[in-house]
Amino acid sequence: MQCLAQELVDRIIDLVADAPPRRPPPQRALASCTLVARAWLPRASTHLFARLAVRPERADAFAAALASSRRLVENVAELSLTAGPAAGTAAVAALLALRPPRLRRIEYQDHLLLSAARADDARPCTRELGPARHKLAHLTLRALDACALSELLASFDDIGSLALDPQHRYPFYRARAESPWPLPCHLRVHTLVLADVAAASALGYVRVLRTHLRPRALTRVVFEGFAADRDAPAVDAALRALGGAAEELALAFYDKDIALGPEQAASRHYALAALSACHALHTLTLTFTDVRQQLPWALATTLPHVPPALTHLALVLPSPADLRRLAHAPCLAHLDAALARCARIAALEVRVAGAAMWAPSERALFDEMREALPRGLSGRVAALTRVVLV
Repeated sequence: MQCLAQELVDRIIDLVADAPPRRPPPQRALASCTLVARAWLPRASTHLFARLAVRPERADAFAAALASSRRLVENVAELSLTAGPAAGTAAVAALLALRPPRLRRIEYQDHLLLSAARADDARPCTRELGPARHKLAHLTLRALDACALSELLASFDDIGSLALDPQHRYPFYRARAESPWPLPCHLRVHTLVLADVAAASALGYVRVLRTHLRPRALTRVVFEGFAADRDAPAVDAALRALGGAAEELALAFYDKDIALGPEQAASRHYALAALSACHALHTLTLTFTDVRQQLPWALATTLPHVPPALTHLALVLPSPADLRRLAHAPCLAHLDAALARCARIAALEVRVAGAAMWAPSERALFDEMREALPRGLSGRVAALTRVVLV
């Protein structure tokens, strides 16, 4: 017998789901709520199945359960899946075929990459591609071969954010270079995040993406983790292939020493000349791990090639000590000279990370350098400069 108003029941279940982690976990309490009364079942299921994590040994069972549990399909919003290439793509395909109304995020890791027993030969692609297409807010894929990547991308026509990490540090992994299907360009991706962009497997990803992406559909591109003095040609090739319509570009460097000086970096071999073809680019973000080494190199290879439309430049620094290095020559001279060539630049934003872990002395150093940095720049650039914490 239902003695409470449904709104009150829903509120009670929401509070159970939002409770801080404890023993027993909220999932066990939510499972108990489904048994209280029929009126408790829908709301409890909404929270119970909202985030699912599927381990490798359960991937086949998960795919089988989808056919018999409509309540699971109706309520799943986020899926984190770790499985082999065949079981993983089959599980994702089975879920998408049922058109879950709340699904917004999928994270898929090919766990066989972590085992040295995996063969280098790519598996054959056997799934028939149907006409159905799906929309997703976030798709994260790690350690997939190019065949599995193409198979998954063929299931979508709109992805808000696509994050790809080939995890190329495992030498026995090889990504197939081409998409296995001659498909028309059907996929609209708004944001692409590609890690380890210079890896051979990542370059295979780029070729697969070219066969799926609609022309000029990609508006934000993020390349994470590349060596400034070694990987610039790969970054330039990837940007040339994918970034023609990019409005925002972010480049993040590895934590390693630079073997080339800025004069060598200014050669055509290391220049990011593809930037000049990104006519819609208005925001460029550079993330450093060592300003003293990486900033002169980055300025020599990027800013001479930015299109006239660039209006915002953001520099992300790891610590107040790097802000101090930036505020003194020769880094500041390099920055001032580079920005002088950007006629339409409207904002220079310097972001300093890690404030939550700073000691009082580091906070004092930040305050001091925040005042000193604009004074070292020319008048026009100094007026556009803003230093912020992130």
